[in-house]
Amino acid sequence: MTIDDSAHHVLHLPSAIALPRAAPGAIQRLKLEFQFPPDLAVLFSACDTGMDLLTAKDEGTLKISDDDPLLLIAFDMADDNALRYVQGGNFNLPVGVPGALQWPGGGPPPPGAAMPHGVAAGLPNALGAFVAMQPGVNERSNGHYTLFYVQNQERVNDLCKAVQRETQFRRHGPMIAARLGLIEEPPLVTAVTLNSITGPPQRMPLFNCTV
Repeated sequence: MTIDDSAHHVLHLPSAIALPRAAPGAIQRLKLEFQFPPDLAVLFSACDTGMDLLTAKDEGTLKISDDDPLLLIAFDMADDNALRYVQGGNFNLPVGVPGALQWPGGGPPPPGAAMPHGVAAGLPNALGAFVAMQPGVNERSNGHYTLFYVQNQERVNDLCKAVQRETQFRRHGPMIAARLGLIEEPPLVTAVTLNSITGPPQRMPLFNCTV
């Protein structure tokens, strides 16, 4: 999939991100086996996250507990801004979108290059790569950056703080936006944790969003 934005750059997005892999029955399975509410079941089944979760369960590799929660990140595949955010954070959003920022240095760093000051992670999986870098976090979706084991709840809290500290990923919620005279910035991604192999998922509204 290619997105052309004259104000930024032409991005050639990897098929693993651009193409959903939803299978028939995925919505129902998420609802029955993990107690996903209908809205989350639809969202997570329409992108790699739901299929990665179901595949891990079917393969017997899913181990979840209060001491070893699983973090799941999903986004609306039909929302180009959400896709851009996952790929490169706020730096990758088009001019005019709330929260959009210019890349430090004028453009995204080339693959394999050192990150310039102010850039936490580069294309094409900046958000997921940054999450995977955090202490106590283990990426468990074979490079899709959708599922992450986190060492404990304290590490989950630390992870949220780390995401919010980064200008590249921080989104301003309604209270702080009003205080700063900014437009509220939608989170663009949905994060939940699972503390049990039977669910239910716990929503994380402050994963990347200040209040």
